[in-house]
Formats: sequence, structure tokens, C-alpha cells
Amino acid sequence: MESQDNQDEGEGAVAIASLIKSKIPTLVEIDSLALVPPFIGDAFPGAHQDGHEVHVDRDSLQRCEPEPLSDKVIGLREWGATRVFSLRAPQHLRGTATADAAALQLPRGDLAVATDRIEIVYESQSWRVKDWSGRSNLKQDGRPTREVSLMPGTEVTISGRTFIAESPRSIALRNFCSRLLGWNDDRIADVDHALRAIRLASTGRAPLMLTGSGDLVPTAHAIHRYSLGDRVPFVVSDPRRKNTSATVRSPANCASGVDALRKAYGGTLCVRARRLPRDFAEILAAFREPECPTQLMICSRRSFVPNAAEINIPSLDSRCSDLPRLVSEYIEDATHALHAPDDCLDRQDIESILGQAKFGGELTISQIEKAALRSVALKMTGDLTGAARLLGMARVSLERWIKRRNGESPNSVGEVDCE
Repeated sequence: MESQDNQDEGEGAVAIASLIKSKIPTLVEIDSLALVPPFIGDAFPGAHQDGHEVHVDRDSLQRCEPEPLSDKVIGLREWGATRVFSLRAPQHLRGTATADAAALQLPRGDLAVATDRIEIVYESQSWRVKDWSGRSNLKQDGRPTREVSLMPGTEVTISGRTFIAESPRSIALRNFCSRLLGWNDDRIADVDHALRAIRLASTGRAPLMLTGSGDLVPTAHAIHRYSLGDRVPFVVSDPRRKNTSATVRSPANCASGVDALRKAYGGTLCVRARRLPRDFAEILAAFREPECPTQLMICSRRSFVPNAAEINIPSLDSRCSDLPRLVSEYIEDATHALHAPDDCLDRQDIESILGQAKFGGELTISQIEKAALRSVALKMTGDLTGAARLLGMARVSLERWIKRRNGESPNSVGEVDCE
């Protein structure tokens, strides 16, 4: 079976890569989810590949802050596969608008047996797929068409084979979805379905339902950051919490759903299914309006909204071998968020963080993220007061969290613990 899969991938590579016009090397096939470093470098300096993922060196990330990752389409990846075909804009067309186009022809008998001529064309500083004959069953996001303008996440089907357009930002989002769902090859299709759900929700055509164990609001916030960036608002509406501004450890909260919707304009409104705002019906009514500019995310242990775009996050009980890598990635996130030294925590701290995250119940992604962030803050500052200030939380709350995880009885205090 594996040899057959390799043969099918090889035929796909030949079908595309061997059809490039000789004078314009626009499409290159490679063997991973990553894109070749020289090419990625054009869009984001300092990128490198590691296994199935694209990573960015921290020094490069810091140099580029606060600039977001580029949304420029730089590759096509086949659905459910690890193979990427890198799209390289011709040098003589970069930076200028021109009527001339660099084209890749896919003639009959190769990728599409029914194709008379398919072209992947670079013109007006963007990529397009054109079906000149109309016989190639070309589709964009499942709908028949004669021409597709490639945007990040666009699904392009040519004679039954589906490809996904990728950009540096969408690749980073895909890497994060792999973190949530698993890095094994049998999870790639699940990741692609998750990316489709996120894209559908971002257009306002359906709410995004996150289902799984633990508090999924931090996960929703991360999806927002990877897909939309930090420059648009992310607001939670939880009636059991006070109206608060965003901190490094938690997003802004509004007890009133209508107020939250107003503050989240152009970004994301997130709610917990078990603690819906009292005016949630008004939120849904506003969301159903065709021009609503805000996407809705709902976090729940199970699906309860029909026709929602859903991502089901599996239990970590089924991902024991992934736990060290999972903790390491959240340590990296915390180190970057708090501007801590790269060597602030090491591998010896992974077991400690896992122990803290497991305390008192089921191990969840949100608990790992919380434990990593607080551990980095404590290691970076060396004292409770400094760490609490850095995290934007009360010192007594952080002290209680530490004592509970050390098996100690926290002192009786009157302040409410708002972990």
C-alpha cells in the first residue's frame, strides 16, 4: 500500500513539475508540508523547514514584529497529502503590474486526462488557474468555474484532484491545527477539514464550533491570532466574569453579548456554550445578517449548533507520544509572548509543566498552555510579584495556583481567584 501511495504521489509530481515552461521556472515540487527555504525567505526572512512544518527563526520573528505573516500565495498542496508545489513569481514580474503572464500548461494525458489546456498563470501580482477548454472539471471550493483566483485556503479541483493554495500565514495556521489534532500522517485530512472550517467561519457563513475537553477559549484565541492576526479584536462574552481588558494570559471579556459584539467588530466574538450571555439570541440574530463583519466562535464539550463549521479536538489520552513536543511548542509560544530568553526553560521543565497541567483532573491543551506561560513568567522574573505583574493577574491567584500544584493548602484569602 505504501509503495502504491508513493507511486501515486510521484505521478502527481511529474504531472505538474514536468510541465513548467522552460523559460519560466514557476512551479517546484518538494516532499514535505514545508516550503523550500530560499523561496520562503522571499516572503518571510529566516524561515526554515523541520519535518512536515515550516518554522520561522525567533530572531527573524522579532526583527519583523509587529508585521504579520504574509498572505501572499506561495504554494499549492494536494488535499490530505504532505506534498507541496511551490509557486515562484517570475523575477521580471515582481513588483510591477504587467499584462504579460507566466503560465504553466497542463496538457491532456498528464494531471487531467480530460483536460485540453489548464494554465496556472501569474498576472497582476497574483496567481490564477484557467481552464481554457472548459472540459477539465475545474472547481473553486467545490463550485464549477472556468477561472480561479488563488487566495490563501482556496481549494482548487482539477479533474477530481483537489489542491489548497497556501501562504506563510495559512502554513502557520496549518502547523497550529496539527498541534491541536496530531502530527501523524493519518491526521492530515483532519487538519485540512479544520482549515476548511476556519475559512468558512471567517467568511461569516457559519459559526466555528470548537469541541473537546477543558477550556477551549485560549485555543479559539490562538486560531484567531493565526488566521486574522493581533490587529483585529478578539472578545469573549462570559456573563460570569467581570468586564476586563485583554492581558498577556487572557482576552478581553464583556458580560453583555451585545457589548462584546460591538467591541469585536471586524474580528471575533467567542462564547462558552455552558455560560452563554443572556442576550445570545440577539448575537445570533446579528450574526445572521449577510453583512455581519464579525465571526462567531463557540466553545463546547459537544456540538449543539446545527450547520456550524466544527473542529473536534481529540483527548490527549490518545496522544501520549505527542506530549513532550506539545509542551515544547507551548513553551516556545510563552517565551515569545513574554519576550523571555530562548533558554528560559529547558527539557527538564517539560515533566514539571506536564505535572502542573495534569493537577486535579484531565490533561488538556489549555492547562498545558497555562502551565507553560506561568512557568516561563516565574522563571523569567524569579518572584511571585514580578511574575503576576507580567501575567496581568493578582499575586495571590498565582500563589494559590502554585500551592495547589505543590500539594499545599493555600492560605485563606478574601480575593476571588480568577484563573
